[in-house]
Amino acid sequence: MKFAVIGGGKMAHAIVFGILNTKKLQPEEICVSDKYEAGLADFAEVGIAITTDNTVAAKDADVILVAVKPDIYPGVLKELASISG
Repeated sequence: MKFAVIGGGKMAHAIVFGILNTKKLQPEEICVSDKYEAGLADFAEVGIAITTDNTVAAKDADVILVAVKPDIYPGVLKELASISG
């Protein structure tokens, strides 16, 4: 399974590391995207793929979690619409 997370903030961090702790997914099954590279370091340290391009993270994902603040959400959805069938 490919699990994409759009947004690398506190909410995404808690969810992703919670999933890893349950061993339901392995780091290589996850990709996290955030426009700010500084927020991605913790994810990269455990082997999670990182990117600053939301469409790269979401492309071919089985599940996409949009973990961004409400004011950013509409823009992210427009961006992700460009990759849908």
